[in-house]
Amino acid sequence: MSYDPQAGEITGLLTAWDDGDLGARNRLFHIVYPKLRHQARSMLLRYRHRASLEAGDIVSEVYLRLASRRDGRWKNSGQFLAVTRKLSHSVLIDEVRFRLRQKRGGREQPVPLADASPPATDHRADDVITRQALADLRQVDPLAARVCRLRFERGMTYEETADAVGTSRATVGRAQKFARA
Repeated sequence: MSYDPQAGEITGLLTAWDDGDLGARNRLFHIVYPKLRHQARSMLLRYRHRASLEAGDIVSEVYLRLASRRDGRWKNSGQFLAVTRKLSHSVLIDEVRFRLRQKRGGREQPVPLADASPPATDHRADDVITRQALADLRQVDPLAARVCRLRFERGMTYEETADAVGTSRATVGRAQKFARA
């Protein structure tokens, strides 16, 4: 697992935020903003032709979603950063879906289900193949499947993946090597 010199400070601010200190929330986001922006930029590379957002837009939306969050307590900085990565991905996917919906007549009136014909599948062949490969891999080695999902769908580094999975960087590397074989 990687060492982040700010992890202790981030965890302390998370605890203070959980205890109701809104100033701690603001200080926290001031500290993690560069990390969130970097992860948003890396995600945008995968969706560069489908999304019109910029990294700052994604980080702002993640901040709004987290600021309104009321459930649970934060365990540590690794969990917080994993949640922000998941939220960033969700924001990006929501934007892509919105753009595709607008492109395909999103402003038209909805048709009642009784009058609607079955929807045509709109998946790219490689997306379907990838999903099937991950499902097959999950049957053989769930850890390898999770590592692949985090590394390639979420764009996590080896260190971030190791923190999210709760294992070492070497184990993440072995799981990824197994998945490629």
